[in-house]
Amino acid sequence: MLRSRARRAKHYPPLASLAGRWDEGVTMTSLMTPAPEGAAAQEVPPAAASGLPAGADTDAGQPARRAAGRRAAEKVLEAAEQEFASYGFHGTRVAAIAKRAGLPKANLLYYFSTKQALYEQVLLDILETWLGQADDIRAGNSAREGLSAYIRGKMRVSLERPHASKVWANEILAGGEAVAGMVRATLIPWMEAKQQVIETWISRGELRPIDPRTLFYTIWAATQHWADFAAQICLVEGKEKLEEADIARASDSIVSLVLDGIATPPAGSVKAG
Repeated sequence: MLRSRARRAKHYPPLASLAGRWDEGVTMTSLMTPAPEGAAAQEVPPAAASGLPAGADTDAGQPARRAAGRRAAEKVLEAAEQEFASYGFHGTRVAAIAKRAGLPKANLLYYFSTKQALYEQVLLDILETWLGQADDIRAGNSAREGLSAYIRGKMRVSLERPHASKVWANEILAGGEAVAGMVRATLIPWMEAKQQVIETWISRGELRPIDPRTLFYTIWAATQHWADFAAQICLVEGKEKLEEADIARASDSIVSLVLDGIATPPAGSVKAG
């Protein structure tokens, strides 16, 4: 069973803040994983971890080292996402992630000291990516504009990162222990803020009275289906893989299904007949 970090009172910082701290020489692991009591931190020379020659670990070489470090961490997250989607947490080997990322295993462990820490960071990255698609859900936009952009963004992620939804779905099906803390610290406040926007749109007469949370659950189900069940869709459609045209067509349909069901007619529109 996965070690539950959800039982600890832990705050998961957004990836934007983590990215800034790479430049300070702070790894994601140091932010996510407490050091063992009484144990000294094991450090790897930064130049060695980034794959740069030792001479790069100087003041003049700092920008190059930092950029290389960020690229290496991004490669690790991308590779880990694919491995966890294919083999689950228990079936995934750190060595396989390092090989897919094109990095020595020692370099990977410089950024993420344990498979658990890496797994949690992959999950956090997925959550932050999904939530970022809802930037247009704000009171200053119309309901049609905000919800359409959100649905299309979620569908685009399903095409560009099909492994992401599978990693998240597998974790939830396993009980969701690894994401419980993230849900409390990040997803619930996000949901509460977006619920207020939906209620504002309802009060302005742009949406029919609905339960905002049910609306989000419905959108999640409709959009993530195209990643989680892509193989089934391809079998039904008689094709080897989903393409941009498939996602664009499906996006149009989902937007119509949602907005035609809950949005009031735009001001000035005239019903036919």
